[in-house]
Amino acid sequence: MKYLILPFLLFLISISISSSATAKLNNLDLSVPKHYEKTYEEEWKEAVFSAYNLEEGQTDSTPTIGAYGDDLSRRTTCVVATRRYGKGTIIFIPLLQQRCEVLDKTSQKYANRIDILFPTKEEAINFGLQTLKYRVINE
Repeated sequence: MKYLILPFLLFLISISISSSATAKLNNLDLSVPKHYEKTYEEEWKEAVFSAYNLEEGQTDSTPTIGAYGDDLSRRTTCVVATRRYGKGTIIFIPLLQQRCEVLDKTSQKYANRIDILFPTKEEAINFGLQTLKYRVINE
């Protein structure tokens, strides 16, 4: 009889230890902290990118003037048009290896796109429509 009591007591002790350990594990919050998720989400984003140039057929009747009033024909840096971000927002596009500034808006029907300004119609056509990763540098 004494040989049966010892294993039984050990069994009871192991059950109580494992149930308290399980309870502690169940109460642990193993989710990623919100500030880490936000940092990652803001790091790299993905969007449909299209291209345009300063021809009247691709813009409005004042093709060289952006939606915010800037003269886009005098720009030597990368310019994008989008409704996602406000004027002056800088985004980095790895494919182009450039930082681009938001100085124009897309048409309302293309509100989800980011449109890159190219110097010529041929370059815009060659770029086409692409889904790309990008990073917001500042808003």
